[in-house]
Amino acid sequence: MARNTETITTSRKAYLDIARTFAIIFVIMNHAVNRSFIITGGYQVEYQILPWYYNVFKTVAYIFSRVGVPFFLYISGALLLGRDYDREYLRRFFRNNWLRLFITTEIWLAIMFWYKQWFPDSILRIYGVRECISRFFKTLLFIDPVSMGSMWYMYMILCLYLIIPVFAVALKRLDRRYILLIMLVAANSSMILYDINGLSAAREEGTVITSSLDAYYSISHYAIYMILGYMIEDGLLDRVHTLVVAGVSVVFFSLIFLLQYRIFASSWDYYYMDSYRSMLLLLFTASVFELLRRGRYREGPLMRVFSDMSSIFFGIYFLHICIMEWLNLRLTEMNIIYIRRFMILAGASLVGSIIIIAITKYIPFCRKWLYRMK
Repeated sequence: MARNTETITTSRKAYLDIARTFAIIFVIMNHAVNRSFIITGGYQVEYQILPWYYNVFKTVAYIFSRVGVPFFLYISGALLLGRDYDREYLRRFFRNNWLRLFITTEIWLAIMFWYKQWFPDSILRIYGVRECISRFFKTLLFIDPVSMGSMWYMYMILCLYLIIPVFAVALKRLDRRYILLIMLVAANSSMILYDINGLSAAREEGTVITSSLDAYYSISHYAIYMILGYMIEDGLLDRVHTLVVAGVSVVFFSLIFLLQYRIFASSWDYYYMDSYRSMLLLLFTASVFELLRRGRYREGPLMRVFSDMSSIFFGIYFLHICIMEWLNLRLTEMNIIYIRRFMILAGASLVGSIIIIAITKYIPFCRKWLYRMK
């Protein structure tokens, strides 16, 4: 069906802008929920003392907080895996994508390291200047880095980006069924069995199943998300009716909710969806991403908001955690907990990041290297 090009934006650009916006919001939710509720270790006690609607809120917030990273990986796959990586483009990809991302990571590692020295438990305050300088250079070398917890994503994506040209060539030259077989073998050990172990945790059986066909012998579960993002963009699900895709998203969200809610109530501590190792999460996020891809989006103020948010998502990713860490200490002193703490942490860190970027984005260094704005 032909689209009115005067009122409808290009679907590809629009849905990616929307996906980026939601992704960064969900990432902020992740860091806020981790600081507002007990997510790992001893959460049964919290489950027992909280009213049921607090537990429902915690479970829903936790589930959506795990959507951000899959969305970012889907977007990377959709944008990067469909390109032709000849010698010239490979050189440009390494220089413009990987090397600049590496430099930005190093800059933020330095910023976050010295920022953390203002905190009461800092290396500088406890061990002194000599140890502090030693740990600073180790941090820049990625050796036991002292930084914000969110930087794990940068370590992961720097490694994954180096493999993108290999994946891109394989996707163009190999039969898709062969690629899906590789993904299935990887998913079996790192995702499917992870869900089965989650079910055991919910039933408090205390058994863990492992597979000798480990995902890291082939490709990681993060690569599965990225490859699936490319396949979705390439029309993998075009023949599936939209109502079916929507139904799949509802079904798998419901399954995740029931499983996660029961795990929070159990005495067996199991960090479900840790490192995004869940086939249920994969199917839920993939179906939602596909629904966004199929959307028809009209130009207007709302789309401009999504476009603007998409252009600064990198800056928000780095800045929000710095704001949140400082604010978290203040809220602890004030004994603000649970939902109020979550709302303050998420809202203030998001708004604060946007304000800082709005003030500093006209500085060329900040725009290019800190926020990676085009």
